[in-house]
Amino acid sequence: MSLESIEVIRRAYDAWHLSGLDAFTEYWAEDVRWRSIEGAPDDRGPMHGRPTVRAYIEDWIDTFDQFHVDLVGFVDVDEGTVVATLRYGGRARHSGVEVPDTPFAAVFVVWDGRITECSEYETQSQALEVAGRPG
Repeated sequence: MSLESIEVIRRAYDAWHLSGLDAFTEYWAEDVRWRSIEGAPDDRGPMHGRPTVRAYIEDWIDTFDQFHVDLVGFVDVDEGTVVATLRYGGRARHSGVEVPDTPFAAVFVVWDGRITECSEYETQSQALEVAGRPG
């Protein structure tokens, strides 16, 4: 049920906020697949497995002081698939430039209580279209 999937995602981000990246990764499948926004400066192509995805997120954390990713809302797409609207921000570590809260969206697939896939998009409507539910 997608409500259960929403709770997994919510608990994962809560764990990150409360206990750090290790706690966040505990909600991922060992063979998690992740895709950053295609064409973005941080685009590494498809990522596979906890260590690879963790390295991607660590690079973001290392680039910013007070880096944060916050959940804004959810759209229940179907069994196990959820579109989440999020925002990120922080202060660039080297330049001191404040990056204001920047929205983005992600399509999450949750299976057996773990995040198995995440694909990031610039907008919620892009994520919904990819997930098969036009917004």
